[in-house]
Amino acid sequence: MWDDLTKSVKAQLYERASSPLFGSFVLAWICWNYRFILVLTASGDTEKKLNYVDSHIFRDYQDVIFHGICYPFISAVAFIYLYPIVSKSLYKYWQNKQKELKLIQQQIEDDTPMTQADARELRSEVRQKAIEYDKTLSSNESQIAVLTKLVKDKQDQIEALTSHGASEIPEYQAMPEPDIDNDQLEILRKLAESSSKGMLRGDLIVVSGPDKIANESNIDQLLSDKFAAVSFVNGARKIVITPEGRKKFLQERGKSPT
Repeated sequence: MWDDLTKSVKAQLYERASSPLFGSFVLAWICWNYRFILVLTASGDTEKKLNYVDSHIFRDYQDVIFHGICYPFISAVAFIYLYPIVSKSLYKYWQNKQKELKLIQQQIEDDTPMTQADARELRSEVRQKAIEYDKTLSSNESQIAVLTKLVKDKQDQIEALTSHGASEIPEYQAMPEPDIDNDQLEILRKLAESSSKGMLRGDLIVVSGPDKIANESNIDQLLSDKFAAVSFVNGARKIVITPEGRKKFLQERGKSPT
């Protein structure tokens, strides 16, 4: 508890001491009452010093009020308000003079001729900068040439791939559709009749004929030729006819596709 009280008092004293008004008031009070401070700090009999204070410094309550409070307070307030104005003007004047001195110094330096040593040093720096610039320019040109060649090679590769792909497209389109036999046509018929419902692979093998091995081979061939496909219908894995398969089935039956 005592520590907290001590810290609180110290904080209050620090806040008061850091206040501009408090500091200005203390300084003004010392200036107005310097004789009182000299008397108290001087050597001698204490009673005589107090009598001197009462008879020469604070003779009555008016001296106490005016010299002890009013005059120091008025001086502190005047200092707080007037000092920034005066300080601002003086600072502005000082900075302007510093600026003028710098301008004069710069003018003198500009008018001063360059010595031979400075000229040689400057020419050496210029030559060094020119050499560095040429090296940088040469390096950049080399990099540009490498990148240009790389871009050209990539463009040639793209053109080669494009022309190669274009030459293969007609051949691919010109490839005839795979032929199917009667057994495969029968499987397509059953798939076409099942519409989009499809058929289980096991059921399709059974209904396609007695030779189950041949039926499995025909189903695999139809799947490979994209005439049939595996799809999930109602949660079951079934084989359905594709649009290509339906077209092939109608062609084989002598009908035009719709």
